[in-house]
Formats: sequence, C-alpha cells, structure tokens
Amino acid sequence: MNLKKALLALCAFALTAGAVQAADKKIFVMSDIHVMAPELLKNDGKAFQNYLKIDPKFLVNSPEILQTMVDTILNEKPNLVLIPGDLTKDGELKSHQCVIGYLEKIRQAGIPVVIIPGNHDIDNPEGVYYDGDTTYYAERVSPEEFAKLYENYGFGKAIARDANSLSYVIQPWNGLRLLCLDSNEYEENRYKGVNDTIDRNMTAGRLKNATVDWALEQADKAREDGMVMVGVNHHLMFEHYDGQSYLESQYIIENYDSISKLMLEHGVKMFFTGHQHLQDIATLYSVDSQNQHTDSLIDVATGATASYPCPFRRVTVSDDFGLWQITSGKITSIPSIPNLQDSAYTLLKDATLGGIEWHVADKWDAIQNAIKTNAKVKFVVSLTAIQLPSTPQETSELIVRYLGDPGLRAFAIHLRGNEGDDPASIPLRAELKDSIQSLYTALKGNEKVWTYYSGIAFKFIDPYLNSFLSDTTNYSKPELANITDDLNLTVNMQPAQSTAVTELRDSQQPQGDNAVYDLMGRRYEALPDEPGIYIVNHKKVLVTK
Repeated sequence: MNLKKALLALCAFALTAGAVQAADKKIFVMSDIHVMAPELLKNDGKAFQNYLKIDPKFLVNSPEILQTMVDTILNEKPNLVLIPGDLTKDGELKSHQCVIGYLEKIRQAGIPVVIIPGNHDIDNPEGVYYDGDTTYYAERVSPEEFAKLYENYGFGKAIARDANSLSYVIQPWNGLRLLCLDSNEYEENRYKGVNDTIDRNMTAGRLKNATVDWALEQADKAREDGMVMVGVNHHLMFEHYDGQSYLESQYIIENYDSISKLMLEHGVKMFFTGHQHLQDIATLYSVDSQNQHTDSLIDVATGATASYPCPFRRVTVSDDFGLWQITSGKITSIPSIPNLQDSAYTLLKDATLGGIEWHVADKWDAIQNAIKTNAKVKFVVSLTAIQLPSTPQETSELIVRYLGDPGLRAFAIHLRGNEGDDPASIPLRAELKDSIQSLYTALKGNEKVWTYYSGIAFKFIDPYLNSFLSDTTNYSKPELANITDDLNLTVNMQPAQSTAVTELRDSQQPQGDNAVYDLMGRRYEALPDEPGIYIVNHKKVLVTK
C-alpha cells in the first residue's frame, strides 16, 4: 500500500472508530447459564454422580459462575444485558429463584436485563431433587408463571406480546426494538405418572405459524416507525454448517429456510441465539435467479457460560443503531476453580465420552430400525456382511475407541469458534476419515462392502467435515458459501455516516465477482449514492454524503 492509500485508510479508520467510540450503547450477552440451585442437591450420591457423567456443565459451580458474570457486568456497566434462554438446569422453581436473585443485583445497578426462555426452563420433567441414590420431581414453572417471575426482565416492559407463545417485543431505546421469540416446545413435554410412561424434555424448537405471523407484523411496524429490529431466539435460525439440520435438527428452528427468508423480507437482519453452546456466527445469503447475493441474515450464537469454553459477548452499538461491533470473551477463573478453562475441557471430555453410551441406548430402537430398513442394498451386498455390535454398550465402546479422541478435539474446536483459524482443523479432517475406516475394519466388513458404503458415506461426510471444521456456512453451495468471523464482527445495519470516500481494508468479496456489495451481502451493479460501507474489488469503501 502506498503512502497516499495508507493515509486515506488511516483517516477512514479514525472516522469510523470515532463513530463507534462515540456510541453510548453497550450490550452484554451471556447465554445458557444453566443455573442449578444448591437446594436441589439434598444429598450427593449415585443419582447425581451418574447424571454428571453425561453432562459437561458446571452444575455445582453454576451459581458461582453467574456471580462472576454479575461482577463482570457491574464492573463494565453495559447499557443492557441480554440472555437468549436456558437460565436454569431444568426449569426448577428453586433454580429460577436463584437466577433472579443474581439478576436483581444487575437490575438494582440500573442495568436492564432482557431474557427469553430456553428449552430447559419451562414445565420440564427433568427438573428433580437429588437425594442419595434417588431423585424426585422438583417444583416447576408453567409458561404463565415464567412470565410472571421474569416480569422485571423484559416481560413487564414489553410493547407487544404474542397471544400464542411467550414471544414479545421490547424497545430498550428509541430507535431499536428487540423481537424476543419463544421457539420452545414445552407443550410437548411428557411426564411419568401423568398420562405417560416416560419423562421427556423437548429439545427441538419451532415457531408456531401464528407466532411467525405476529413476528412479521411486528417487524413491519418497526420498519414503519423507523426502528432497527434485532431478533432474539433460543434456537438457531438456520444451519451453521452443512448437515446440521440432518444430524442435529433439534438445535435449529423447524422450517428454518422459509422462516429466515421471511425475516429478511420483513427487515430483520440479525438474531442473537444460544442453545447449542456454540460461540459461532453464521451468515445466510439469499440469492436471485442468477445466484447473485440479494440479502443476508446473521445468526450470532453465544456459547454456554456453564460449560466449555464458558464464553460471553460484548456488543457496542452506534448511536443510530446502524453499526454493531461484536467481540467475545470467556471466563478464565472463578474463586473455587482458578484454571476454569482446563477444568471445563476435562469436564467436556469426560461427559462427552461418558455420554455416548447413554445417547446410543436412548436411540437404540431407532438404530435397529434403520439397520433393518437398510439390511439389503439393491444389487450390491447385505449389511449382514458387517458384524454389527449387538448392544448399546458394545456400540458405544467402538465409537469411543475409534472416534472418541479425534471427535472430541473437533468438537472443542467447533465450540470455540473460528474453526478454520485453528491449525489442527485440516489434519483433523483426514484423521476423522481414517478413524471411520478403522472403525469399519474393526467390524470386519469385506472390501466390496467398504467400497460401496464409503462412497455413500464420504459423499456426505466430506462436505460436513469441511464445513464443520473450516467454519464455512453452506460449504457445498458455492453461491451461498461464506466464512463469518465468530469472535469479532462488525455488522452494518444502516448506512454509515462520514465525510469521505476511502479504502479501508481487504474484504471477503467472492473471487471473480467485480460487482459491489454492502456488508449485509446485497449486490449492486455500481457503487450506490446512498451513504454506507461497500465492498468493491475486494476492498471496503466508505461512501458518504
């Protein structure tokens, strides 16, 4: 870069940095705090210890972690705290009361807190007391009780409420509205002894049709009133990597494709989400008939403070709510655990590997049905040529032996975010594929069987692993593929204001495309007259009046 360009870049940086520094709105985001009230552990014993073997969260330390977050918030003094759900371990009344006790310290300091429920928080049959070797139901909360409990944390200041869910709209400041959506399926939870034979907490999420209609009406009204509207939802709004809706559909809202497009059409460009414990930001582009970008939706997923890597987010918003700067932090210590990150990783490892058998056993009937359904492959071979394990324990032992270690390392990279920046990501892709083949060899399948099934498997596994470990959304769709910085991101929601046209820095404009894009991914044939930041020939350009 020559001296003239360098000076222009420095000038532009100073102008944009000054606009950000002048902003008086700071939002602190923490999600999936999963607080377990100490009273729930009546007596430690087999029941609680068995549960801990499959759960990677700091349950006993969860109140202490929340206190650490409260201390951080009181020290930093943001203008708003946002929590996208899963406030409690499993919706116990005692845990909700515990959470509110901590949140009240923030509210009393004059800092508003806005929350939405998560799938763990309402009418949950898994909320229990632990007493030695046994458990028994804890007092739970209904949707109505939840809204009443958190009246001072969003619901009481809602300017609109949905009649069909706990969704609501709140306007924290003139110029910004938050569309707080309730995507949980607590109506579908099941209870032993209450007209059912099992306890089941629904993890999956959906927005009822009536709620979607209500949300779009609220988005239209916000636009008519000249307001920026940002969404808050517990479940992810769309896939963050290829195959997620197939492998882990419970983490994404049902019918995400159509709903995300509707949100874009009605002016909602960004959502803050949680649920899957990922510190991950993804961008979903819409395209026209020529596969050109027309618009985009950003999903800012925040990981769980209660489990590895114990992250949170800081968001700085310009005065006109046009420029959003998102950065990330993580809890590194609490009084009882000075080295929290190492302890969190150990907990993740133990609970993930220990939980495999539980998950296999839970899905065993479905696994057996799938095997029976696919027992014969037309014109090729039979699955019976492979010596499949006959019990959940044997199956889980094989998975742990051949996939456990590389799978865990890949999972940890994924939870931290910016997977493609981790030097271990590329070799891990090859290692995982080799591990799958080693697992197959252990099942003593013949070469013909392996050739056939590997062809099918890797057709799916290749794009999945590449998307998962390169942090590329829509890896298999070049026209939609992109990499979004998971930890530090600037989002331009409205045109930026300044007094010059200046080169800023290199960008991620698609190779071979000489068109103009704005920071939301919309494509222009020429540089618009409207003020804002645009991407031209792989450079950012600031256009002003």
